[in-house]
Amino acid sequence: MPPKERKIDRAANIRELRSWVGSSPLLAPLGFSRLVADAAFLLSARTLPEVLIMLQALNEAAKRRPDITNNKWELPDPGYNWPLHGEPLWRLVEAEEKSLKEHTDARPWELVAAFSLNGLRRSVVNSMAGLNGPREAVSTQAQRLIAHAATFISLAQAERYRDDVRRGKASALGIQKANSSSARKETKIARYKDIRRDYRSLKEKNPRQSQSAIADKLVAFYERERPDVKVSKSTIIRAVKEPNNEPL
Repeated sequence: MPPKERKIDRAANIRELRSWVGSSPLLAPLGFSRLVADAAFLLSARTLPEVLIMLQALNEAAKRRPDITNNKWELPDPGYNWPLHGEPLWRLVEAEEKSLKEHTDARPWELVAAFSLNGLRRSVVNSMAGLNGPREAVSTQAQRLIAHAATFISLAQAERYRDDVRRGKASALGIQKANSSSARKETKIARYKDIRRDYRSLKEKNPRQSQSAIADKLVAFYERERPDVKVSKSTIIRAVKEPNNEPL
């Protein structure tokens, strides 16, 4: 018996992720709650332990590839979502794809979302400006973390949308192929039915005729009377012998 698929409780996952991030009233004017909700929604198919594994895998990959993480940005190839594809985070995910998959089956945009959610969590920890600043002030570091997370969440959403479009196109192509196959099958059935009708008509006129002789006469008949119908002798014999048909 195949193993049962794990049931995903997206609502519970979102609640758990939001609780993990925490909150601070100081961050409310910066759109913090909306950003947490967006990031948690992107990761709603994942439990908190799975997200922590993603972050740990990213951290280990970053340690292995200082050549990527030390370069702040490089011009990416032109194309869809190019602002993300030039970022060190995305280049790290692409370069370390094989090693990352040893730890997590997360899609690249999920890793970006996890990175963003962790940034929001860090902004809560660093939200206060400090003992010497006004109590209602948000620290510069927290502001920077939130702005960074907002950018990456937006880019992750765009990447996810592209994945959805690709799956949609693949699904539409599959439906189109299935419809074409069904149409071809129906055409074949109708053609075989016509052939068998004409074959039966000739056989009734002369029951002693061989199958091959009747097929030859039908080919000549179609070429003369119905040139639009391209039917070979072998096709006629296949139509007559098809096992799903009643005996002639």
